[in-house]
Amino acid sequence: MEDDWVPVKFPENFDQMMEDMANSNEPRIGGCLLCNSPIRTVADLIPGSNVHNCEVGSSFQSEVTAQEQAAEHPPKAEMSQRCRRPRTRSNSRREC
Repeated sequence: MEDDWVPVKFPENFDQMMEDMANSNEPRIGGCLLCNSPIRTVADLIPGSNVHNCEVGSSFQSEVTAQEQAAEHPPKAEMSQRCRRPRTRSNSRREC
């Protein structure tokens, strides 16, 4: 992810994928740009996401989840740097 955006790289055979999808009689809800496979049903997505449950999609979703969790819970060292105040006798507690 870059600044909360996912850079999309369309496969070289994207036009062919769209044509195959349009001409297919098989049920599908879309196609995965990560593995170039059809997404046949909602059950093919990672639960709680809109990401295809393929090897590349699972890796991508793990990365997104890790970044979201890191943003919600910054490391303690980072928090202590943000909360630093010089300590004096009259002010021995640190407040953020």
